[in-house]
Amino acid sequence: MPDVILVNPMGLRVVGDRTMPMGLLCVSSYASKDFNIKIIDQRFERNWKKLLLEGIKSNPICVGVTSLTGKQILSALEISKIVKEHSSIPVVWGGVHPTLLPEETIKDPLVDILIEGEGD
Repeated sequence: MPDVILVNPMGLRVVGDRTMPMGLLCVSSYASKDFNIKIIDQRFERNWKKLLLEGIKSNPICVGVTSLTGKQILSALEISKIVKEHSSIPVVWGGVHPTLLPEETIKDPLVDILIEGEGD
């Protein structure tokens, strides 16, 4: 059971994109010393919603979502909405968008906590 769930939202579909979510991997490598981390990469997980719902049943400390400014925000908001509809678990946003636009990002009711700066 995860203590923390980290989610990489779907962005623009790029054929052959197999890049690793470096920010989430860096965060998880540090946090995994004290916590059980689950990473869900929406780009590769067809059953990402099922995995997310199963993960939040274990009542993790938080669900972390990374987001770039652009299309990826729509997926990040969808993920945050699912967490909010099925739990009271805090949703933490990090990545480029929250770093560049922190005031705008934290005003959204789907975002509880904001972390400025990238994970790596």
